[in-house]
Amino acid sequence: MKARLICFLLLPLVALGAAAAQSNTLDIVVKGGRRISDQAILKVKKGEDVTLRITSDVADEFHLHGYNLHVVLLPDKMATLKFTAKLTGRFPFEFHKSGLELGALEVFPQ
Repeated sequence: MKARLICFLLLPLVALGAAAAQSNTLDIVVKGGRRISDQAILKVKKGEDVTLRITSDVADEFHLHGYNLHVVLLPDKMATLKFTAKLTGRFPFEFHKSGLELGALEVFPQ
């Protein structure tokens, strides 16, 4: 009986830990004028925190449309853009100066 009670009490904590472990982080790596990192689309829910980590072999400016967020990129230096997904929809991101399209953020309602 005690073992069942302990398992019953721990289940919400395990579920909470699994939810907290979900990462809304996207690593974007660009070399030779193209994205070489695998994932191009990051799907999140409204209200969630998002982290974009961008590395490029050339200087440029990363731009997330819709949110109008920018971060300056220096060659071979990781730049980080952190924000909360407050708008729903599909928001492309690109290198602003070169116009290189890299992917999109898709934000769904809760």
